[in-house]
Amino acid sequence: VVSTQSTGSSGINAEYGENSTNVKRTASSVSYNDVVQVAPVPSKPEVPVRPRNPQRPVVATASAPSSSAGWFRESPNSHRIQSYEPRLKGVRSQGQTTDQIDEVMFHLKGTLNNAVQYIASLPGNNFETTSSICFLGKFYMGKYQEDRRLESDSVEDRHGSFQEFLGDFQSRVWVTYRRGFPCLQGTNLTSDTGWGCMLRTGQMMLATALQIHCFGRGYRRNTALNQRRFKELVKQFGDSLEYPFSLHHLLKIGKEHLNKTYGEWYGPSTVAYVLRVCVDYAKERGMDNTIINIRNFTVFTATDCMVFKGDIVRAATMNGTRGWMKVLVLISVRMGADELNLSYRQPIQEFLISPMCIGIMGGRKRHSLYFTGFQGNKLIHYDPHTCQTALKMKQGSHFNTETYICMKPRKMSFSKMDPSCTFGFYLTSHSDLVELARLSESMGPHKIFELLEGTKEDYMALVNDPSVKAFDHNESMFDEGVDTTEIASLEGSDFEYLE
Repeated sequence: VVSTQSTGSSGINAEYGENSTNVKRTASSVSYNDVVQVAPVPSKPEVPVRPRNPQRPVVATASAPSSSAGWFRESPNSHRIQSYEPRLKGVRSQGQTTDQIDEVMFHLKGTLNNAVQYIASLPGNNFETTSSICFLGKFYMGKYQEDRRLESDSVEDRHGSFQEFLGDFQSRVWVTYRRGFPCLQGTNLTSDTGWGCMLRTGQMMLATALQIHCFGRGYRRNTALNQRRFKELVKQFGDSLEYPFSLHHLLKIGKEHLNKTYGEWYGPSTVAYVLRVCVDYAKERGMDNTIINIRNFTVFTATDCMVFKGDIVRAATMNGTRGWMKVLVLISVRMGADELNLSYRQPIQEFLISPMCIGIMGGRKRHSLYFTGFQGNKLIHYDPHTCQTALKMKQGSHFNTETYICMKPRKMSFSKMDPSCTFGFYLTSHSDLVELARLSESMGPHKIFELLEGTKEDYMALVNDPSVKAFDHNESMFDEGVDTTEIASLEGSDFEYLE
């Protein structure tokens, strides 16, 4: 806003808004001797006071609020947005800005994850096909297959119905992102959104193993007793150090044993190791639970595609008795370089058909999933990428377990599967180990891993023995014709799953 005054006889005073004819004066009409001065800014006119409405606060003026008055307090719309006043004050106040931003970001991440997962669940999850459904070693009929009422002498007709499949699927523990749990030790993190998906996938596999171990494979949430059992199982995975298989315990083990930092991504073989240590710690602390009893349960891990039977037998009998402890065998493998070699599709299906297999910790690129079965050329899975509020599960408190139940099964194409993953097998006896070795051997040149006699210590001693000159390391690991670059050791090459 400028005011110009000429030195000539006819003075001109051009002020913006005062006279429309004056402001049209061009630069060419102003002489060299004109003086340019800044004109005072005109004050805004007062807005008439509205008649008082008893349902709304009195608004004096529409002028900008003063620093003492507070934002929106004198605004004409203050009755609509005054509820944001405390939140804005907190953001403006010194020392609270970072916490407020972190809280908002966690909520935004959770909301975005939930929206993406809802959209992703709409297409490609149609079970209305004629293909049979395999879920945790059991077969069920697809919707169209059930409607056609196949002949009674066919194998498919002896499969369970589609509704029975849904009952089976909805009886498993679904573990997802959580927000609002107690801060992780030494940090202000109260949510694992964006980085904890593989840990949540590992919790789901362990929960499935414990569910089968304590209640049997035929467990369903269809009775009051089984619902109480389900709640007790869920409580073991609560988000606090009070619970033995919580995210807090897994992260603490990762930090102490693997130098992992809170908020760092994990890969499948790393999670397998953390689960084994966590179960061992729970047994050492004397986990006293009459419903979830792990005294006769242990975890064994293998990370180099070579599994030695002697090591599994040692883990199953390390309690000093002649009995065989139930063993969760976690075998981490890699089935391709950057993408899954589709020649392993049939071996994967063969393992998922086996009653011993309790699923796969894996996923697609940058997205962890818990695979539990298949239908046709698609894998059935549980997805942990839904952010939900952490539950308070104190002793004697009543909490709702609905957020731990996945109602809609989802599917993903085999071609999208990441080559780095961990297979889980629940072995109840030595005969199960023999059967697992037979199943792996029957896959011929496309075997995913190999079960060998003896122990790993004996094998390493043989490899390092200089007197054994004719020993060929590669030939001892793989059958002739197998590409050793695709079935390689996972040590140091574990892909970490991002979000």
